[in-house]
Amino acid sequence: MPRLVGGRIFLTSQEVAQKAGIHRLTLLRWFRQGKLPEVPRDRNGWRLFSEEVTNEIVDYATTLERHASPTQGLLFPREKLPYTGR
Repeated sequence: MPRLVGGRIFLTSQEVAQKAGIHRLTLLRWFRQGKLPEVPRDRNGWRLFSEEVTNEIVDYATTLERHASPTQGLLFPREKLPYTGR
């Protein structure tokens, strides 16, 4: 569930992963590998994703999808991915 902090809405890693059409662990792996810049965390150490950062992650994930191998298409059918307007 999105959280309101300082008048701004922030999403959890699970919500961002769902919007991007990827698994949450994939999102976290991208952070560990340095493919995505680190985002702010709350006092408990949980990542806080703003709307702008969420959109950047969705763009990154959909760009990767276009360059994915044919085998990945078999493992993850198009129906499970979010609509991207293509």
